[in-house]
Amino acid sequence: MMNKVYLFSLLLFASCGHIAEVASIPEAENKTANYKYYDAESKVRYKVANDDENIHLTLNTADPASIYKILNFGLKIYLDDGGKKSKNTYIQYPLIDEDEQFKDHEYQGPINTQIDIKRTIRELNSQALFVRGKEIESFTPLSGSIKFFLSAPSPQELTYEVYIPLNKLFQENTADKTAVSFGVVSGAAENKLSVTGNNSASQNMPNSNIPGESGMPNASARIGTSSPNSPLNESIDFWFKAILK
Repeated sequence: MMNKVYLFSLLLFASCGHIAEVASIPEAENKTANYKYYDAESKVRYKVANDDENIHLTLNTADPASIYKILNFGLKIYLDDGGKKSKNTYIQYPLIDEDEQFKDHEYQGPINTQIDIKRTIRELNSQALFVRGKEIESFTPLSGSIKFFLSAPSPQELTYEVYIPLNKLFQENTADKTAVSFGVVSGAAENKLSVTGNNSASQNMPNSNIPGESGMPNASARIGTSSPNSPLNESIDFWFKAILK
């Protein structure tokens, strides 16, 4: 019996600590490269490229729930130059302004597969965040040293790209600069709130511009979910370690 408990604990520990490794490709080959990696739960495929100055992460999905969560609940990308799962450093975009983002298109039950992705991208908040510990930097997605590009290759598909300077990614005291871990985490709705929400719930919402573990935008007071089993209730949440070229 003790052996079974020990084996179960060992397997649980191993699964919790495991981070999938992915191979970065040269940036010069990135435009023609296929997506080699895929997170089955969120239905997001991804690839990583780098040159001597930047690392380039590309996410792509045609899953309506994942597209909705990225564009309407926001996305954090954690960066750990130690190759583990530290949440001390992250970039965040979009930042969701609830009053503006949802005033024209409140969520009305089942996932709206007809979401206008291009329009939603155009209406996104024009600010992004870089956070490392107590250091907080606010910048615009196209003018900062970190650059974001969101596009819709087709009406039902979202591509999310971010370029991160290596000197922003790695700290001066980082001994090994050949690998970095990424954590891709979206916001999510909460099934305990109604579709239209209420004032008391709205007043308890965390501020989307405040960094930290409770600072992820949560728009459930405005859009809610129609079912406890809605896929909007679960965040996109996966990690991988990129081995740089």
